[in-house]
Amino acid sequence: MSDDEEIIQSQMQEILAELMSVERNSILPTKTFYELGLDSFLGLRFARKLEDKFSIKIDLEWVYDYPTLQQFSMFLLRILKERGIVTRDLQSK
Repeated sequence: MSDDEEIIQSQMQEILAELMSVERNSILPTKTFYELGLDSFLGLRFARKLEDKFSIKIDLEWVYDYPTLQQFSMFLLRILKERGIVTRDLQSK
C-alpha cells in the first residue's frame, strides 16, 4: 500500500469508527461495509463526512460500488488525484 493510500484509508477508517461509535481498529479494511454494520442512513452520513473531509462531492452509490474500506479508499484516492488534490494537503484537515 502506498503512503497516499494509507493516509486516505486511515482518515476514512477514523470517520467511519466515529460514526459507528466503535474503536478504529475494529474497522477492518477488507470487511464489507455491510459486515461492519453500515446501513443506508450511516452510509449517507459517511458520504457527507467524506465530502467535508476531502472537499469533493461523494456519490452515495460509491459506498455500494466499492463495498470495503480498502476498495473505496483506492477509488477515492484516484478521484482526488484526478482533481489535483494531494494527500499532503489532506493530512492537516
